[in-house]
Amino acid sequence: MDKKDMLKHGSVLSSGYGIIPKLVMKDKELTIEAKAIYAFLCSYTGKGDTAFPGIGIITSHLDISEHRFYRHRKQLIEKGYITLTKERYEGGAFKRNIYTINTSIPHEQNPHVDNLHVDNPHVDKPHVENVGTINNSSINNSINNNSNKNNNKEHARFEDFYNLYNKKKARPKAAKAFNKAISNHDWETIESGTIAYLKSIRSGDERFQAYPATFLNEERFLDDHEYVKGNLYETDGKPAEDDDFLNGL
Repeated sequence: MDKKDMLKHGSVLSSGYGIIPKLVMKDKELTIEAKAIYAFLCSYTGKGDTAFPGIGIITSHLDISEHRFYRHRKQLIEKGYITLTKERYEGGAFKRNIYTINTSIPHEQNPHVDNLHVDNPHVDKPHVENVGTINNSSINNSINNNSNKNNNKEHARFEDFYNLYNKKKARPKAAKAFNKAISNHDWETIESGTIAYLKSIRSGDERFQAYPATFLNEERFLDDHEYVKGNLYETDGKPAEDDDFLNGL
């Protein structure tokens, strides 16, 4: 079969294509899943820099769970390789995710692509004179205010978690474990992982569900969980297809 005949039967470009930057593929800080997600998004951009494939399409073709997708997509967002915009209808209901493939990344990003060696770079120390006296009281008040805001936000997040996690056991231990978890992981990761975990336990098998403190301390929200029908989450009055959080990811 000659080349022309092969093209008649179908080109690998016929369903769309995109450009994948070598720098991203050579970034050793990215997981292979993150690179696969990035490559998939790029394949939908064509000659532009935006794409909006649904989560179901991505997870289906990459053969990964939604939670696994969220976890590795987070790397791309944090490193500035992609920007996620949630588009909504006029009434506020979620419409779709729009991914922008960033052609430039923040200067502080330093992907481990090649080991660049710099000998004794000379940096001049800035000379500062006559800096006015700083009001320590104002600084302390600002720090205290920010601390109080963070504590209130963490408390609210814990309440969200405890309400979501339907096994109400050892609340003080759960609160301590949550504070540790939220200091190392963002709320989106904890919430999506908790939902995935609840979806892996059949309603009536609550005895197999870990205590909340154990769940958090062992960071089970980072694991992949197999979906089962009639699970704890969907039989608790919150079907997944109507969940605004999951639909908005």
